[in-house]
Amino acid sequence: MKKVLLDENLPVKLKYRLQDVCDFFTVNDKGWNTLENGELINAMQADGFDFLLTSDKNLQYQQNLEKYSMGFIILNVRDNNYETILPLVPEIKKENIIGIEAPLWSETVSNLKEAEYLIYPRLPGYAEIGWTPVELRNWDNYKVRLASHGERMKAMDISFYPSKLVPWENKDKK
Repeated sequence: MKKVLLDENLPVKLKYRLQDVCDFFTVNDKGWNTLENGELINAMQADGFDFLLTSDKNLQYQQNLEKYSMGFIILNVRDNNYETILPLVPEIKKENIIGIEAPLWSETVSNLKEAEYLIYPRLPGYAEIGWTPVELRNWDNYKVRLASHGERMKAMDISFYPSKLVPWENKDKK
């Protein structure tokens, strides 16, 4: 069963409504009340969590979510009151969790090169999240594998963001 942390911005009662879907924990259950943003996500990663369930729509702007091997479920609700979220609960079932989403904010994209720059190398990262069980995900191993795609993307004239976190030129050659 997937291990999910219910963010502090959501009602604790949700944990009990969803306990047959996943193993839900609250920040209080884990004793992480004093942790903030990045510290909380790092603690989740170390403890083997699969997802963070939150209503914080700004999380993706506050944290570099790509560096984590877990998923983030962000509820798009007008407020975080239990009564507002309760109608969504019947839709949160194991059989309805079928994959991942890879959003692209395209308001400012005017051509294919700009779209590619926003898509790559995130696309292989989303594939890694979707295909690799969380217990097998490892950033240090993944970034070397990702680096091996750099030459291929260059050869295909794909515009991509060369993150400084990835050893594009220093990859292991086997």
